Amino acid sequence: MRQSLCLFFLFVILLAGCQEQQSNQSDDNSEIEEEFVTFHVVDENKTPLSDAEISLGRIGDGEYGIILKPTDKNGKTTATLIVGEKYEASIRSNRKIKNPGFTISANKEDNEITLVVN
Repeated sequence: MRQSLCLFFLFVILLAGCQEQQSNQSDDNSEIEEEFVTFHVVDENKTPLSDAEISLGRIGDGEYGIILKPTDKNGKTTATLIVGEKYEASIRSNRKIKNPGFTISANKEDNEITLVVN
């Protein structure tokens, strides 16, 4: 009887621990906040670049895994990115972006990003 009671309490403790761990994992997934970001791609004379192909990667990651839609006639394209993450932009051409690094803000007004291409 005593052994059965000990096993029962051990089972209850293990079950409670598993439920708490599962609850913490679901909380981690719900904490990811994303924001809509608008990019304006211009040359050094502030002329919008249409059909520019921009790729994004997380700084320190070394890979450019996010490929944006080509810019429109006004040099504009958009993306939804993770708040607080630091990204770096690259353009698919022989040209370079002067200001490739940026951080996504929870403040929507800060997420209008101009990329200057030389």
